[in-house]
Amino acid sequence: MSESFESLLIKMAETPAGPEDYHEEGSVLQHTIKVVNALENIRGNDPEALLAAFFHDVGKIRTPEDELPHHYDHDELGAELIDSLGSEILTDDRNETLQVVARQHMRFKKLPEMRASKVIRLVERIDSTQISAETMVDLIEADRIGRTPALDTDREQYEVRISAVREADTKLKDVDIANEQHRLQKKIEFYREILEE
Repeated sequence: MSESFESLLIKMAETPAGPEDYHEEGSVLQHTIKVVNALENIRGNDPEALLAAFFHDVGKIRTPEDELPHHYDHDELGAELIDSLGSEILTDDRNETLQVVARQHMRFKKLPEMRASKVIRLVERIDSTQISAETMVDLIEADRIGRTPALDTDREQYEVRISAVREADTKLKDVDIANEQHRLQKKIEFYREILEE
């Protein structure tokens, strides 16, 4: 069954954002508003980014009652909920973008610790939507700011890795690529070399 926007807001207001040690701000709606405001301060009036911020934690409203205030699998629950919204609320392209953001935002937070192949695939997946990996870094920063207490995030670690993926892409243009596997292998090789420089 498709959610109305009104019912989304009500459920977000009624659902705790998480354990109080990590989310003193209260409800999912209160956290979401803080994240949207923080992202607007970072990126300005960027509709795709602000929608991503609004929907990134929406899956928390589908957390089973007995698991609250924890939100296990809220990323997958959020993607499923967004998919169910249909075209009455979101265009197909926006729906896909928001599903990817909901599904990947927790994983993206671990980007600095990921192996080269996972970083490359994740950056490429985000870039295939209406936002970029750089926008996702801004969203992670806004999510950090939008919680009380704020978490520590080393933004530079994200930026260095995304920049290395971009530079590896540029280097690939001068290489004859046999197939998709060869492309990924060369990109990983370039990515590692760039990080070691």
